[in-house]
Amino acid sequence: MKKIILILLLFVYSISAQTELINSNDPIYSYLKFQQVSGKITNYDDIILPLSKKSIAGFVLQIDSSKINNKNIHKYCNNVINSQYIWENSNIISDALFSGKENNVIIYKDSLIKFTTDPLFSSVFINNNVEGINYKAGLLIYGGKLILNYGNNLAAYLEAWNGFQMGDRETAKLDSRVNQSFSFNQTGIKYFDGTLGYINYENQNISLFAGRSRILWGANLLNPMILGNSAQPFDFIKFNFHYKKFNYTFLHGWLVQPRRIIYVDSLTGNVRRKDSKYIAINRIGFDPTERLKLGVTQAIIYANRPLELSYLNPFLLWESAQRSLNDLDNSFLNFDARYLAFNGCEFVSSVTFDDLNFNLWGDGSWNTQNNRLAWQAGLNLTYPYIFKNMLLNIDYVQIRPFTFSHPEIGESLTYTNNGNPLGVNLQPNSTALTIKATYFYSENFIIVLRFDKIDHGNNIYDESGNLVYNYGGSYLISTTTILSDKAPKILDGILEHTYKSNLDIKYLLSYNVNFDFAFNYVHYKSKNVSKNSFESFITLNYNLF
Repeated sequence: MKKIILILLLFVYSISAQTELINSNDPIYSYLKFQQVSGKITNYDDIILPLSKKSIAGFVLQIDSSKINNKNIHKYCNNVINSQYIWENSNIISDALFSGKENNVIIYKDSLIKFTTDPLFSSVFINNNVEGINYKAGLLIYGGKLILNYGNNLAAYLEAWNGFQMGDRETAKLDSRVNQSFSFNQTGIKYFDGTLGYINYENQNISLFAGRSRILWGANLLNPMILGNSAQPFDFIKFNFHYKKFNYTFLHGWLVQPRRIIYVDSLTGNVRRKDSKYIAINRIGFDPTERLKLGVTQAIIYANRPLELSYLNPFLLWESAQRSLNDLDNSFLNFDARYLAFNGCEFVSSVTFDDLNFNLWGDGSWNTQNNRLAWQAGLNLTYPYIFKNMLLNIDYVQIRPFTFSHPEIGESLTYTNNGNPLGVNLQPNSTALTIKATYFYSENFIIVLRFDKIDHGNNIYDESGNLVYNYGGSYLISTTTILSDKAPKILDGILEHTYKSNLDIKYLLSYNVNFDFAFNYVHYKSKNVSKNSFESFITLNYNLF
């Protein structure tokens, strides 16, 4: 176990006191969650990711104090603090590809500033077998990143890359970077690109962030209810304050609606417009004990106007504020709880209220489109309840009809970003059972098994795709469009079943290089329709996860 901890951290993470953020999809978070549920580290909170290297360093040193040989961990810390410039010696290729130490192509460091720059590279081969027919695609992604650390509290980060697609275009879109690319999907070219960048300040009690990054937010990160992976990264400002048992987080983000093209005349041509859309979120967290974590989150989607000062005020009850603004917006209220009942067993739950109409509760008619909610309950297990070196996550999610949509045409006030769900990647009127096992097999291998059973009550459409009856099964259809007097129950409508099985094997060759082998089997069934597909991904990454 000591080797697993050391090699995993050596290959991937720097734990010097720096404030750049570690990618929210990095496997370090699964490992820290494993340690937290096992009772080996305390005060670890992953309800909002990513975290900074500085934060991660504190948790790594907790593991050090109980399980890792001090001499080894101190040697590792020394290697990290004295990060290596790979052109300093003759072993350039060896250091860049095989070294367990952090190393950079260019590095400048003095008593105040540390500046590094590195290339980014990813090569992906995708094979998609649909009903016995193979479709193949290849992706090449290349770019670079710049990181500037000023002292121990301030960091600036820039990442930019381009990508090239080969083979079948639809198969290439199985990679989210391609699927979320405007240039690839709207222009028809074979290229796609992406960029992230931010400034982050962090001290002992306060953190401040401004920029573009991917953020995960939810009580159970198998299916994050607040912010997830299904939507593209967006620009936001965020601050967090924590003191002893209390913490507070505020975020204001700039979202995307599909562009509008208005034809004016033959001389002027087309006029392109992008309507504004924003999200504001804040959360108050209270940890009565080291084992119990509670939180209340409020969120607002607003659109089609400039920034609203009320929603830039983090210390305001936004539900009341939006009513004083003539009830133009879409508000949400979420409660979450996590309880480490025993070392090795943690219970997780959350509930999100999209709309509440108490007048309809007393007479038993609460089940209408005016009462919309989603909830989840989960369980995290480690040894002694399962095998050693394994983390097991179980999550059940129910999103009732019409939840996350809105009584308005279009998607300006739906809980989406550019047409994709902001939180859990499910449509309204759905349930999902997810089971995920992460096994830290050795110092080089991480093996992940995941199974999803998704049931969805879809709306009824005619052969031309026109809505016939609304069962509340889509984010993008108004809650007041084509309804009957009887409100639908959960999974009413055209019942669809989707079963997903995933095997993901990560091999960490060095600090910079990792391989990923992923295999997905998907079975879809609805009425007399049955489809099967098998997807495989082979990925080589340099400075990426």
